[in-house]
Amino acid sequence: MLFRSVALTAEHWTPNPGVAGSNPAGPAIFLLEKKLERKIGCKMQQKKFFSKIINFIKEANTELRKVIWPNRKELKNSTVIVISTIILVSIFIGVVDLFFTRALTLFMK
Repeated sequence: MLFRSVALTAEHWTPNPGVAGSNPAGPAIFLLEKKLERKIGCKMQQKKFFSKIINFIKEANTELRKVIWPNRKELKNSTVIVISTIILVSIFIGVVDLFFTRALTLFMK
């Protein structure tokens, strides 16, 4: 059969009944969902938002209990290492900067 009748083309159903389109119930479902979303959606979004915040705080608290905090001696040693490293790197950068400044001054003359 090469030609379909008009009735068959007018009542063609989509394979996904929940999706709007050629399904006659599609637009009605869409409008009903929008109406319910306006009524209930705001409250549900607020509940989801606050439950996510509470869940985040609980998980952060659990992770902080797993942390092994350094004692005073370890903290002092780490601080000395960091400060001495900063001093050494800054001296190195200063020497390199001075070298390039002198080299460019001689080169520009």
